Amino acid sequence: MAAGGSSKAVLAAFFGNSAVAAAKFAAYLFTQSFRTAVEEARPRKGDLSWWQYIRRERMPELPVVLLEDLGAQAGLSIAFVCRPDQLSEPGGFGGAGRN
Repeated sequence: MAAGGSSKAVLAAFFGNSAVAAAKFAAYLFTQSFRTAVEEARPRKGDLSWWQYIRRERMPELPVVLLEDLGAQAGLSIAFVCRPDQLSEPGGFGGAGRN
């Protein structure tokens, strides 16, 4: 693929993912979907570590919400840390595999 086409695809993906990140951030601000889950789980967790609680809980709904929200928070953090100029640099996210 030509370098111009590759840059266009990378930029399209970047802007699409930026829109997703903005939507997730807005949802985070509105629902506060991770803090609430942590507060709900604390009484059930007791003295267990979070990992033990997630593995041992018999009702999977709350651990699933915790893990889903944690994944969303991690993705959101990565999206805010990633800079557009890194996408086109060799060795950057969009430049992987280029010589």
